[in-house]
Amino acid sequence: MDVSKFRSMVLVIGLAGAAVLVVVLASQKRDLLARIESLTTRIRDPYVGMYVPAATLPSVTGGSILLGEAPPGHVQVLFVFSTSCQYCKASLPAWKQIAAELAASEGVEVVWVSLDGVEPTRRYLVEHGIELPVVSLTDQRLRALYRAGTTPQTTVVDAEGRVGYSYLGAVTEAVVIDSILNAAATVAARALEGRPDYETAR
Repeated sequence: MDVSKFRSMVLVIGLAGAAVLVVVLASQKRDLLARIESLTTRIRDPYVGMYVPAATLPSVTGGSILLGEAPPGHVQVLFVFSTSCQYCKASLPAWKQIAAELAASEGVEVVWVSLDGVEPTRRYLVEHGIELPVVSLTDQRLRALYRAGTTPQTTVVDAEGRVGYSYLGAVTEAVVIDSILNAAATVAARALEGRPDYETAR
């Protein structure tokens, strides 16, 4: 065989092999980045099936409220917000509607969770005419355990502290309002029946 032709063939085979390797490495990189993103999200945000600890937090109106624990068959619907969050402010009308509808539901407790101190939160409630149970969550360790870093955030927690539903983002659309109301009813029913299959409550 001609030496030049042999070299050309080797070069072509080498380039083809390199091209395949590049494609394989690119695919592996995409998979790795997707896994990293998934793990980051799991660490940062609440997810269905995770457990939160029971914690007694100061109520903005005085006294305290036990978060993350309720009587058997009951659920807590938590709305995590901050007084400086514009998306939280935009969610207030819808959340007042949600709270009013859930107030008539047996076994469902609505608690708003402010990431600010008691005093600024109290002023915020007065300014916006909010008359609901509100706690102040400023402890960084508890924030991490509740994955309460992103606002606004809506989470449904059963009596054992297990998350049955989670939604991150503004609550302004009817479809989101309905999903929260349906999730609260579904998680409560499943908890009461002892069947916490929460994947269907999303």
